[in-house]
Amino acid sequence: MNCFNYHTDALVSIPKEKYGALDLGGSSLQVTFEGKQIDHDDTSLKLSIGSVNHRFRAYSLTGYGINDAFDKSVAHLLEQLPQIINEDLVGGNLEMKHPCLQNGCKEPYSCSRCTSIHQKVGSPPISGKKLSNGGKAGVLVQLVGAPDWEECSALAKVAVNLSEWSDHSPGIDCELQPCALASNLPRPTAQFYAISGFYVVYQFLHLKTDAALDDVLEKGREFCERSWDLARNSVVPQPFIEQYCFRPPYVVLLLREGLLITVSNVIVDSGSITRTHGVALYEAGKTFPIGGKILSYELLRVKMNPFIFSAILFASLFICYVHFLVWGS
Repeated sequence: MNCFNYHTDALVSIPKEKYGALDLGGSSLQVTFEGKQIDHDDTSLKLSIGSVNHRFRAYSLTGYGINDAFDKSVAHLLEQLPQIINEDLVGGNLEMKHPCLQNGCKEPYSCSRCTSIHQKVGSPPISGKKLSNGGKAGVLVQLVGAPDWEECSALAKVAVNLSEWSDHSPGIDCELQPCALASNLPRPTAQFYAISGFYVVYQFLHLKTDAALDDVLEKGREFCERSWDLARNSVVPQPFIEQYCFRPPYVVLLLREGLLITVSNVIVDSGSITRTHGVALYEAGKTFPIGGKILSYELLRVKMNPFIFSAILFASLFICYVHFLVWGS
């Protein structure tokens, strides 16, 4: 049963609490939250359903998805190498130790961000290669496990810190300014449902959704301390299993230092509502009948960056989801 039929009455009610959503994908993080005031910029969104007005901020942090974050970690390690033999790099024979891979792990990896870094250091451009398992095209390297939890956590922080990936920004003090946010993006403030990639990490570590972030780190460390054979045989076979030592510290640091969101303000959830419902709400909800009356659904359109469009669609989806969570069936 779709979102409209299931919770029609709740759509025109005012929630008791304000909720936001953190939707962690493979390539980006979608941030959506509601506030009392809204600025007229490319992150602002006003939605009206009947007499209820919703004022949202929504934006997409490209490169902050869990797969792209790991790609950042590999690119950073490549940049730190004292000397790169171009023949090895072109031939895909370069071996790099990675502190977030277990002992005994040796995996080919196609690093998309490494192409630009390789060119930056003055080496001739190389053509991107794509792995047979469908990974992104990039520089092919051989990653070798050299587990070190402290170094792995530090590498995860590098993937979170915006200034590490900018030619213009100075280093950011993460205790004062969210590391993952440019100065023009509003700091997220609300109770948040962390879904998608956050939920996947919790499930992988066999954690309950109300587990503390310190529990994520503890379970992640336990997984990382296993040998590669023991680690991969201890879970159901799945894609990117070699990245699950990196992911626990990354998701924790993304919340704590990247967005400056405290654990008390986060609820991990499966996000069991699809983007299809959001599009349906956006289109069909412009005018729909409730109790014999026609209620309007209005969207204040603003000039929008294409990278933010998916976050805006997610905002319309999330209205329905929030009402479901607050009011129930």
